[in-house]
Amino acid sequence: MAVFQYVALNSQGQEQQGSIDAADTKNAVNSLRAQALFVVSIEDQATADQSPLSQGSSGEEDFGETLRGLLPISGAQKIFFIRQLALMLKSGLTLIESLDIAYGLTKGKIKNIIKLMSDEIKGGANFSNAIDNHGGDVFSPMAMHMIRSAEASGELDVVLERISEHMERRAELIRNLVSSMTYPLIVLIAAIGMSIFLIVGVIPEFSKFFARTNKPLPEMTQQLMNLSAFVESNWYLIMALLAVCIGGSIALYRTQAGRNRIDAFVLLIPIFGKLITSAAMAQVGWALAMLLRSGVSLLEALLIASDLIENRSISGALRDASEQVLAGRDLSSSLQSKNLPELLTQLAGVGERSGSLDHLMQEVGSFYEGELNALSKTLSTFIEPVLILVIGGMVGVVYYAFFEAIFSVAG
Repeated sequence: MAVFQYVALNSQGQEQQGSIDAADTKNAVNSLRAQALFVVSIEDQATADQSPLSQGSSGEEDFGETLRGLLPISGAQKIFFIRQLALMLKSGLTLIESLDIAYGLTKGKIKNIIKLMSDEIKGGANFSNAIDNHGGDVFSPMAMHMIRSAEASGELDVVLERISEHMERRAELIRNLVSSMTYPLIVLIAAIGMSIFLIVGVIPEFSKFFARTNKPLPEMTQQLMNLSAFVESNWYLIMALLAVCIGGSIALYRTQAGRNRIDAFVLLIPIFGKLITSAAMAQVGWALAMLLRSGVSLLEALLIASDLIENRSISGALRDASEQVLAGRDLSSSLQSKNLPELLTQLAGVGERSGSLDHLMQEVGSFYEGELNALSKTLSTFIEPVLILVIGGMVGVVYYAFFEAIFSVAG
């Protein structure tokens, strides 16, 4: 038999410390769980000082590890750490043991954060306090709310698994949205590049030829030549005006009023506005479902979900809904807004009346994820013929104008 020192939480979320005799760590944990205690940390008195986290750094850290410690923590690192932590807690390991193992599996800045959190927990702090002090770069505000609720209910492993699943879905959603926007952006750049090439490279050569003929040209040809001459003579003014427009737009977007107007305008753009709305609603649905299942109140869940959304118009509508819920209105009427789709409002009302709001919000997230994927495929299919028409049309207009001029001069 060995003596184990433990820190645990009772059913009311109050911290308890003490010692217990058991054959091994697993039996000690099972005995504490039988007493309705959630184990935060447990250590054998004889081996407490042998933990890799308690021994500190060897002082021989190589340059590569030092460099990794300066780099920001990637989304993949966060997901890996949280998922592994959930799996280890599910297998019966204590929080301290799980952090010890995670410390050995990770590298870079997150490794240092794990050590700081573990040291604080060993000093008597609970997990949520350690996250507040050191884990802000790993855990989002939403995750912190859920972990606080989980510590009181004893479902930390379940909640951590939900957090990692949500992070994976959100990362996949962002990848889909970025890929949907990338192809149209490439088309736009190609069209601009082709326009510049025709105006600066092709039309001036034709202009030199026709200038030697001293004959009147068709109106379309003359207009193209005038445009080319204007761009060649005033290119620096055009570049300066373009720089002012871009800089002004960025400065406007950084102001609260400007960003509100730009975000509202973006939602009105055909297809692109629908893409952004679908991505936002998928995040809102998943976040509300996960938060409600984890014991977070509806009011807090709406506020946390609003912070996840980048578009200020949609985020503002969710904040307004939370204020109306606080004032005593039902969720369905609180969500009534031009910036929120009717489907969200209707399903929220059904879920609120039936007591299955979390389930229906999960369905909302899945529905809009599917809609986002469908819109992405539609946009990709639509852009290819547009690319052919736009670039082919520009080339066709130029060549038609100058062939018309050649026939006019020859005639």
